[in-house]
Amino acid sequence: MNDLQPRTKKFALAIILFSRKLPPGEEFSVIKQGMIRAAADIARICRIMTDSDSGTVSERSNAAREKAEEVCFWLELLRELATREHMELSHLNREAEELATLFSSMSEPVG
Repeated sequence: MNDLQPRTKKFALAIILFSRKLPPGEEFSVIKQGMIRAAADIARICRIMTDSDSGTVSERSNAAREKAEEVCFWLELLRELATREHMELSHLNREAEELATLFSSMSEPVG
């Protein structure tokens, strides 16, 4: 779990930097805000998870999974609005999916 804090922080920063490249417009503003908020929430939840007991870790892992799935949703909208393939978008989506899977496995009850 120690490597999750820097990984999720790096992911949040990558989302922020990517969002700066999006075109102006109300629709992109809504997507940017949602995407940044969800990615930052993942990093924030991960940061406080290390101080939690196992029951709380499961609940917070589930919350982080939901936020990762939300980022996937926003990225999916961007992909469908795009006029061409964006490698950075694909990379960010892959990372969001991996984080969702990882958090999902952490929120499942053990044994």
